[in-house]
Amino acid sequence: MMAVTNGTECFKLVRRTQGVFLILCIFLWGTARANPLSCQAAKNVFLSKGLAISGLLDRPTNGSVCGSHSCCGSVLEGRLVINSRRQLDKFLKDSFYRLSSVLDTRAKRFDEFFRALMNNSKKEFHEMFKKTYGVIYLQHSFVFSDFFEELERYYNSGRVRLAEALDTFFGILYQHMFTVINTQYQFDDRYLECVAEHMTDLKPFGDIPHKLGIQLRRSFVATRAFYKALVAGSDVVKNMMTLPPSETCSNELARMQHCDKCLGIQGSKSCSPYCISILKECLQNHILLDTYWNNYVDALDKVADRITGAFNIEMVVEPINIKISEAIMIFQDNGGEVSQRIFTGCGNPKRQRQRRDTIETETKTDEPQAEPHKSKSTDDEITFESLNFNTNTDNNDNVATTKNKHKKTKHKKVETTASLETLIKDIKQRVKDSRQFWSQLPYQLCNNEAAPPSFEGNCWNGTALGRFEEKAEVTTPAPPSSPTLNQQIFILQALISKLQAAFQGQDVDLADDTVDSEDVPSISGSGSGMGFIDGSGDHDDFGVPEVPKLETDLPPRPTILPSTTHTPEVVRASADINRPTLAKALAHYLLPIVLVWFGGAFSDLLL
Repeated sequence: MMAVTNGTECFKLVRRTQGVFLILCIFLWGTARANPLSCQAAKNVFLSKGLAISGLLDRPTNGSVCGSHSCCGSVLEGRLVINSRRQLDKFLKDSFYRLSSVLDTRAKRFDEFFRALMNNSKKEFHEMFKKTYGVIYLQHSFVFSDFFEELERYYNSGRVRLAEALDTFFGILYQHMFTVINTQYQFDDRYLECVAEHMTDLKPFGDIPHKLGIQLRRSFVATRAFYKALVAGSDVVKNMMTLPPSETCSNELARMQHCDKCLGIQGSKSCSPYCISILKECLQNHILLDTYWNNYVDALDKVADRITGAFNIEMVVEPINIKISEAIMIFQDNGGEVSQRIFTGCGNPKRQRQRRDTIETETKTDEPQAEPHKSKSTDDEITFESLNFNTNTDNNDNVATTKNKHKKTKHKKVETTASLETLIKDIKQRVKDSRQFWSQLPYQLCNNEAAPPSFEGNCWNGTALGRFEEKAEVTTPAPPSSPTLNQQIFILQALISKLQAAFQGQDVDLADDTVDSEDVPSISGSGSGMGFIDGSGDHDDFGVPEVPKLETDLPPRPTILPSTTHTPEVVRASADINRPTLAKALAHYLLPIVLVWFGGAFSDLLL
């Protein structure tokens, strides 16, 4: 009985001892948690992450970055701040590089497509006109090649007014055709100037110059504005790489990413709302660009629709040979009437007297056939010749050739249009994907850095493990003005205005992005002051790059007119035409005096 009692008491004593020991352990653990005496836990966390422990303290202290109970000394905190900043810079650089590469690549593809389109159009133009008009075209081919060079010069530099370029082309073509049709006459500069003055009233090419001018201007303006806007948008992204985060960003970023380790907390991630809040503060200047960028994306998208729709560049460039040939045929059909009206308005020209045999020898098959006048033949009567431009066939075959070529062009257009539509579709989608790019940067970074939503109650909130409590909304001061940011905003606003003008079919003034300059593209215009310009303001106040020339088998520019005449150009009035010479002045003033003197002497003899 005594043995049983002693055993029971012994068991109770052991139970009491275990309870006291357990309480003591809990107390010691709680004390260690409340007031840690070592940084072993922090050391273990650093080692598990593969981080250097140099600068890690033996006992906790109050850090300037992580606050109280931090085992990271000031030197280590400095390294953590630098590390966090490098990670952010790398993320931004990679993100910006991807976006700028997308824009650069699409701009390059679009540029290559356009240049190939122009080269093909020039080749087809040359082949068709050489076959249709023969020697006459080859002798005047520089008129057409100059016109293509003007179109390319506008696309390259913008230093061309498209409306004026087209007027100049048809003006020169008009004068050349007039002189070729009437090769039996000699025309000086003054007469050709009179011929040019009658072009507006006569409309020798019908309404083709007017319609072609509208189509060319709208299509080329939209095409160039679209390409230049892609390049400029890429430059904006690259320039934003130089914009640093806010001044307070680095410390807050280090607190979010590393201070849990300095407290010895293992395996935690920052709370997603906490991460987003910190990144928004870091990138507040970048986020300010978002609205302007979205408007830029919308403007690009609208112009892209125009390029594949009403302002389709292929629909203008590919059949340009057909349209110009039709204009020539209209002049050819009405050449007699046009010439007679010019002779009536400008007077009777002098007949050609020299080297007529040379011309007949060189262009036997192209010799203009004189069209006899039905009225009486007098010395004052003006006759004109009707020119057959086709050296191989008659006029009906000429028209048939052009129509067949037109059909061939339409058939070919089905393939090339599909490639243009595919290209524009890809560009539109890529550009649309960049909407809200700047405002989404914090979320993109935090997708990898922050804890998933299911761990929001057990994540690092900047001070401990737990839910992150959003601070009450307060009016935050605007970030300090950044010259880099302001410049990019201004550039985007200018691009938006120009794209809107191009979308509406108006002329725009885009700076040449191939030239290094600190200047920002200018927005000039009349009326609303929103960048829309009057007339054909396609001029850029920047340098002009060299325009690449297409290698063709065009011969040197010959002069088909006799040496006594002048090569017809768009002639403008000259201030020197009516300027009196010394001989004329002496004759004008001295002749009356001499006559009076002779008259007086003769009277004296009679007396």
